[in-house]
Amino acid sequence: MIDEGWYIANPASDPKDYKFVLSNDGRFFPVPDRFPSATGSTEASSGFKPLADYIHAHGLKFGIHMIRGIPREAVAKNLHIADSTFHAAGAADTTDACPWNVYNWGVKNSEAGQAYYASVIKLYASCGVDFLKVDCIADHPYKPDEILMISNAIQKTGEAHCPQSLPWTHRNRAR
Repeated sequence: MIDEGWYIANPASDPKDYKFVLSNDGRFFPVPDRFPSATGSTEASSGFKPLADYIHAHGLKFGIHMIRGIPREAVAKNLHIADSTFHAAGAADTTDACPWNVYNWGVKNSEAGQAYYASVIKLYASCGVDFLKVDCIADHPYKPDEILMISNAIQKTGEAHCPQSLPWTHRNRAR
């Protein structure tokens, strides 16, 4: 299980100064300096896939923490949301900010918000993620609508991308 912050390039700095590894479509990617298998541009990177394959080869399961919301940087640049007609600004709820997380906005309960979470879950599935740690501390936890959007994305991704004998939805659950 890789916990929160795997996409922060300078984790020892002040959170307002964090630098992220972010794809051209606004999704966090693992930092290559800490996860060498994730080298290359985010578009050419295999992300966590080599690490997940290694872990699976040893009979273990692989999980990552999923931070609540959409990156503010993606919203500021209004990046296109992968596999959709939507952009980050349309998915973001800029009135919903967590006091300890200065780098993400909340996600709207909308088609654009669903598209964003679907793109993130599809990315994680393609990297071999077996389970997600879906949590948020403090006074702005995941909202029921967000949990439902994540659940819907997992179900859709499981049906479309993981033809193994056990569907992705049974192996990978939002927790």
